[in-house]
Amino acid sequence: MKVPGTLDMPPQEVRARLEALSAAMGVDFVTTAKLIGKVPLLWNRSPEAAAAKLSGIASALGVQPAAAAALLMSQPTLASINMPGVVRDRVESVSDAIGVSTAQAAEMLGHQSMLWVVSRGDVRSNVPAITTSLGITKEEAVALVERMPVLLACEQGWLKLNVSELSATSGLPRAALLDLLVKYPVLSSLGVSGLLSGLEELSGLLEVTLSDVLDLVTRQPTLLIAKVPAMLGAMDVLSSSLQLPSPSAALQLLTAQPSLLYDITQASVAARLEQLAVVLACTVDEARDYALQQPALLVVPPSALQQALQSAANQLGGITSDLLPLLLSDPGAVLGLGYLGGPQGAVETWATRLGLDIQAVGVLLSSQPGLIEMSPNTLKARLESLAALFDVPAAAAAQLLLRHPGLAAIPPNVTITRAKGLSLALNCSMARAGELIAKVGVGYVTMQRGTDV
Repeated sequence: MKVPGTLDMPPQEVRARLEALSAAMGVDFVTTAKLIGKVPLLWNRSPEAAAAKLSGIASALGVQPAAAAALLMSQPTLASINMPGVVRDRVESVSDAIGVSTAQAAEMLGHQSMLWVVSRGDVRSNVPAITTSLGITKEEAVALVERMPVLLACEQGWLKLNVSELSATSGLPRAALLDLLVKYPVLSSLGVSGLLSGLEELSGLLEVTLSDVLDLVTRQPTLLIAKVPAMLGAMDVLSSSLQLPSPSAALQLLTAQPSLLYDITQASVAARLEQLAVVLACTVDEARDYALQQPALLVVPPSALQQALQSAANQLGGITSDLLPLLLSDPGAVLGLGYLGGPQGAVETWATRLGLDIQAVGVLLSSQPGLIEMSPNTLKARLESLAALFDVPAAAAAQLLLRHPGLAAIPPNVTITRAKGLSLALNCSMARAGELIAKVGVGYVTMQRGTDV
């Protein structure tokens, strides 16, 4: 909590004051703690004065105290305004611009602070227009704008994808399609037939369902930089090695861990399962079951995994078997504590080699444990190749890997080949082609046969 003086107070006293504020303001304890952390001004007021401030804003906007608290957290400077009417005027300017009621705008601003900078002149498609153009409900349009405000800047004629029609025609869930638009709003410009034909063609090539393809496109679109035969080859190895019931199960493993795309054979998978069985003190069949529950176990080096488990167990004062549930649910937590952190932690070595700060390396490797399979020098070379292609600093390339981990799994020459193809097809520079891969990798779905530009 970033509130001056709280660290000098006994924890019991801090909690008591938070509970008093929570009761007076009519919001739950956790929300109160977050609110005070964002708006320390309220900490220095009596519970009654803080409650009066919050209730005044809530009354002026026609919202509940929790919504008013979220609004203050999104724009803490509002707490210094003593006239609720002024706050209402500011919210109304946003509500007029995006086409919703004042109360609705207040709730949206509490969810998405970027909407504070939206003015009427910036908006090309307001919420009602987005509702009509995309064939969705008002509630869905509101949620979509909260998650992807850039849709407000799109011309209404550019928004062509009727989500209701696409869902009815394809059988794909509306929520999954809306998630896709949030991640890649450019797809809103496609007609139903255009996007559906691309998804169906890729579904046929990979011999999986439309839902599988949608999951792939939403979660790991950069896997499509690779050629379809490479994906089919990896899926075949995974299916036979792990006795998977269908190509869909193999694609799900690739989507979860794109590092499985290259350099795997039946022999290497079998060897990894045997090593995993030794580390986890179980049978090979049990190791296989664990790997299917948590695909990261197939890509983390057994030596690193063993070190992580032992170190984490020592730090927590337990035994390695106690960590199995955590390993299966959140391997990054175990690796972060046992491999990267601790007395013998490797995070400093990786940070030095990669030229990144320790926190960035910890987040990168904990969230994408498959990268530990590479040496720091190999990962550094890939980061430098991506940085050169996308014309960004290495640190920005590392952030890009957090969003698109498939870029690290795919050899740089494959990515560069794809960028060259885009560059020639679109008559643009390599840097621009790289930017398209980074930002609109999902566009490959709409390309002929899913592989050719």
